[in-house]
Amino acid sequence: NPEPLVAQASPRAVAANDNENAQAVYTAVECNDAPWPEDFEVWDRDHTELARVAPFETWDNAFSNLPCAFWPAPRQRPLEVGTRWGELPPVLILAAERDAA
Repeated sequence: NPEPLVAQASPRAVAANDNENAQAVYTAVECNDAPWPEDFEVWDRDHTELARVAPFETWDNAFSNLPCAFWPAPRQRPLEVGTRWGELPPVLILAAERDAA
């Protein structure tokens, strides 16, 4: 009985709206969070090289973030805290670098 599979794979308007909103938020965070290359040749060169060792997610990730090459708003730079080693209390922060997801 293929009906459950067809129902699962069929488009759903509500889910599509939610997914579009989630992608818009992801793109805004990613593109504002760091300086991205504005030249597609840089993207192509870097991802072609990366795909040689990590082929499965390289291009999917590149296409998800490619709007950042044309992002009209200013991009952020990492915050310089301005302290010397040992001046801050010991804290362990866990986060994925450059990952809005």
